[in-house]
Amino acid sequence: MICVTWELEEQGENTLVTITHTGIETMEVNGPDFAKTNFTGGWTYFLEDALMKYLGSK
Repeated sequence: MICVTWELEEQGENTLVTITHTGIETMEVNGPDFAKTNFTGGWTYFLEDALMKYLGSK
């Protein structure tokens, strides 16, 4: 089973986001595009680049 959980924790005027993505180890059988490192890179992109760009435009 693949599961993604998001935890949001208030830290003063900031928010700490913790993402736990489990079950991805089983996806590597589908080829190198499904390697754990690709998921890490994808989450990093979405949180550090795409989300920040989106929020900055609001």
